Amino acid sequence: MHLSTHNWMRAEPLAVTLKRIKKYGYESIEISGEPAQYDVKETRALLNEHGIRCWGAVTLTLGERNLAAKDEGQRARSVDYVKSVITMVSELEGEIITLVPATVGKVVPDGTEEEEWGWVVEATKECFVHAQKRACASPSSRSTVSKPISSTVRPRPWRLPMPSAPNVVSASMPST
Repeated sequence: MHLSTHNWMRAEPLAVTLKRIKKYGYESIEISGEPAQYDVKETRALLNEHGIRCWGAVTLTLGERNLAAKDEGQRARSVDYVKSVITMVSELEGEIITLVPATVGKVVPDGTEEEEWGWVVEATKECFVHAQKRACASPSSRSTVSKPISSTVRPRPWRLPMPSAPNVVSASMPST
C-alpha cells in the first residue's frame, strides 16, 4: 500500500516535514500548492535526500483564488495560479493535482449554480489543456460529474489521478 500525506497545514520547513514522514513510513507527499515557496531544484534535492517522492499538490484557493468567480479577470488569475501549480508538479515529477475549485470558506455565490458550474468547467478545461502539455494528464483521467455543485457549500476537491497511478491512502501526518 502506498502511503502519502500533505504539508499544507504545517508552517514548517519542508525538510522537517520530509524527515518526519519518512520516519513514519510515508512514500510521498502532496505538496502545498504554493509554487512561489518552492524552488524546484532545491525541492527535488530535498525529496531525493529523504527518499520521498512528490505525489502531487493541492491547490490552495484562498483569498481571490476562485474558478467560480463571476469576474472574468479573477477567474483568469485563478486559472494562471492553477497552471503554476500544475507546472510545479510536473517539474517535480508528481502525478496528481487536487483541485479545490472555489475559494475555501466561500458562502455567498457569485451567480446561479449553473453559472458557477459553467465557469468552473471552462476554467478546468483550460487547466487540463495545460496539464496535457506538461504531461500531467491524459484524456482517460477525466472525471465526469453529472450534476452541478454549488460553491456556497464547501466544495469537494477533485482528484484527477493518472491512469497508471497505484491505489493510494492519503492521511494527515503525525505531529511528533
